[in-house]
Amino acid sequence: MKRFFSPRVWLGFAVGLFFLYLAFWKPDVGGLLRGDVGLMESLVGTPRIQISELALVLKEAKYIYLLPAIVMFLISFYVRAYRWKLFLLPVGAVRFGLAFSAMMIGYMVNNILPLRMGEIFRAYSLGRGGGVSRSSAFATIVVERLFDIMCLLLILGIILLLFPFPHWIRQSSLITFVGTIVLIGVLVVMILKTEQLVVFGRRLFGFLGHGIVDRIEHITRQFTKGLDVFRRTEHYFVIIVSSIILWGFYLGCVYCMFYTFDFVSPEYPKVEQSPIMASLVILAVGTIAITVPSTPGAVGTYHGVVVLGLSLFDVPAEQAMGFALVNHLFNYLPLTLIGLFAYWKQNLRLSDVQAEAELDPGGGPAEI
Repeated sequence: MKRFFSPRVWLGFAVGLFFLYLAFWKPDVGGLLRGDVGLMESLVGTPRIQISELALVLKEAKYIYLLPAIVMFLISFYVRAYRWKLFLLPVGAVRFGLAFSAMMIGYMVNNILPLRMGEIFRAYSLGRGGGVSRSSAFATIVVERLFDIMCLLLILGIILLLFPFPHWIRQSSLITFVGTIVLIGVLVVMILKTEQLVVFGRRLFGFLGHGIVDRIEHITRQFTKGLDVFRRTEHYFVIIVSSIILWGFYLGCVYCMFYTFDFVSPEYPKVEQSPIMASLVILAVGTIAITVPSTPGAVGTYHGVVVLGLSLFDVPAEQAMGFALVNHLFNYLPLTLIGLFAYWKQNLRLSDVQAEAELDPGGGPAEI
């Protein structure tokens, strides 16, 4: 259980609470520096959101527009599972139902546990039901995330050219871009120079003893096996098309959410002028918020970042928070409920997966 109470966990919760605080309250740092207010008064500042107004926003929302969003979101689960099944082909022929079940379990765990433990559960579930090594399964998850990051970078590239983002978003985009390039470089080395990497690893970790070095080599080989999808060019077209469809569904969900809160109207001219661009912006900042290590399900972080994102379109804080709350719940509930059902069907136990994770002191993928 030490993994759930590490400094990283507490830091993640602190990040989530900080963003939630900024969403609801406006600190008066200037007043503190001038000596006009005390420390506590400056921290409390003035409320950004009136709870009564937020309740009215939620009450008057046009939830009928959620119906097409729900359909698109549910279909997106199947598209994503199908795409992951393609990524899994080099490591084994996995049934679609098992891939779908493992994927939903992973999302569910990420929603209720810290440290993105869902990735470990996802690999464990697939290995248990499909006879695939956890290292290879984990590698395909890395590939899937890489494709999603590249899609996000494409979206960011479009909107950075067409929309005047503030500095903090441009800086986050640059960090994401650099991180992606580094990750691609590492994966290319692992694919093309597997044997050299194994030899280097043996020399680097030789002092740990033959048993541990052999285990590291086995994990490395299994992990690179999961990257073999990059060698199979016959699946590139289907993977690219399914990725476009997937992100198209995500964009459609945000677009429907704008109509749920009547943002596409003269009252919000910046949204009405280009609702597709506004949807792309909120999809991008929301995705970035989810990737920041924080609370389970990105509670707090997601809400704070989306409120800040909608402020770029002059959406008041109460309306923006109503949007963030409903959109987060819209994503959170289906993923969690379907994942819980799949978890129950597979008869998984937290203690089993935690024991597997603790066998690997580095926190990376271990062999099942």
